[in-house]
Amino acid sequence: MSERGTLRLLILDDEPSFGIIVGRIAERSGWTVRSTTDVASFQAQFSAERPDGIVLDLNLGATDGRAQLNFLHDAGFDGGIVLMSGSDESVLAAARELGRSLGLAVVGLIAKPTENEVIRDQLVGLAAYCADRAVKSP
Repeated sequence: MSERGTLRLLILDDEPSFGIIVGRIAERSGWTVRSTTDVASFQAQFSAERPDGIVLDLNLGATDGRAQLNFLHDAGFDGGIVLMSGSDESVLAAARELGRSLGLAVVGLIAKPTENEVIRDQLVGLAAYCADRAVKSP
């Protein structure tokens, strides 16, 4: 958590309009939000800001979200992750299991297209996970 107690969220989605929607819902839920559409920017922002939570699209054109799960593992990320995908739910479930096998806290899934309420609910769950983790940290 940042010094002011505000949770920081980093969104990676190659669809700018969807990233904006998620970001606006997150801001209304109390998050400080950064959003990007490309992997290089995501990795740079992650390294610079060390967010509490991440919303990660699995379908990113030339690369995929699974490679970013490996990046987050290698970087020692200990925050919460919500995965998104326009693919079928088996892809989301497999990515969740990959993340968990890497020791990452995949705390939510969003199947696109979706309703704003689903996004909000996932972000509320992510915030609860991150806040609980912050309380338990020394």
